[in-house]
Amino acid sequence: MDLEREWRGGQSQALLTVRGLRAVGHDAQLVSVRESPLARRATSAGIVVHEVGKNARRASAALLLRKLLSQQNYDVLHANEPHALTAAWLAGAQERTRIVVSRRVAYPLSASGLAGKRYQIARRIVAISHFVEKSVLESGVPHERLAIVYEGVEVPRLPTQEARQQARRRWSVTENEKLLGCIGYLLPEKGQEIAIRALSTIGTKVPRARLLLAGDGPCRAGLEALVQQLGMQDKVTFAGFVEDVTQVYAALDVFVFPSLAEPLGTSLLAAMAWGLPVLAVASGGV
Repeated sequence: MDLEREWRGGQSQALLTVRGLRAVGHDAQLVSVRESPLARRATSAGIVVHEVGKNARRASAALLLRKLLSQQNYDVLHANEPHALTAAWLAGAQERTRIVVSRRVAYPLSASGLAGKRYQIARRIVAISHFVEKSVLESGVPHERLAIVYEGVEVPRLPTQEARQQARRRWSVTENEKLLGCIGYLLPEKGQEIAIRALSTIGTKVPRARLLLAGDGPCRAGLEALVQQLGMQDKVTFAGFVEDVTQVYAALDVFVFPSLAEPLGTSLLAAMAWGLPVLAVASGGV
């Protein structure tokens, strides 16, 4: 179950998980928000999707869960993010099935209030890296309730030269330019500002370098203002949300990962799977 409305790394992992479980013979189904990118992609993949409304999604999901759990014996309910875990708690789902929850952030768990109560219903808390596991242990969760399951990426079929040229033309990148790029939500902790300022610093030494920022988010306006302030409008491209990120990887010469507190970094793993050289900040789970 995943109740996020947007498409980010966690939702990509939800889709990969359900597809992977089905591939080895399990009857894996999905609870997701109606018309969300995850629901659309899962439906296109032939997955059974139980949809909840965009508004009051946790309460709606709790009601739906009660209905589903009364109609069918589910062996495991995997809460892929905190809203899903809250819905499971509201539904009393732990009385009818085993609860597993994914933990993708390294913030300490709260021992009180709703946050504390909802995590108590989970048989296992799945940390995506040792960095995340450490923060959960420091929050007082017993080691036996924890498991580390590294997130994965699909290993791509590397692009032909023609496909690479087509991808570069999408963002008007010439053959003699060097394209650096980031993929991720535009947030302060993701470090896109660092990448922009770094490009400004090396601009005189590598005049043909350009930066492609794929993703959207609350920091976009501020980053665009910074680019204008530095006079780099011809050097930095804001691609916004890109439905097919393979086009981004195919176009790049170097992948940049400036995140300041990354639990794992699946876009970084994907870049390496694409055979790209990477520049990354050594922080968090990286």
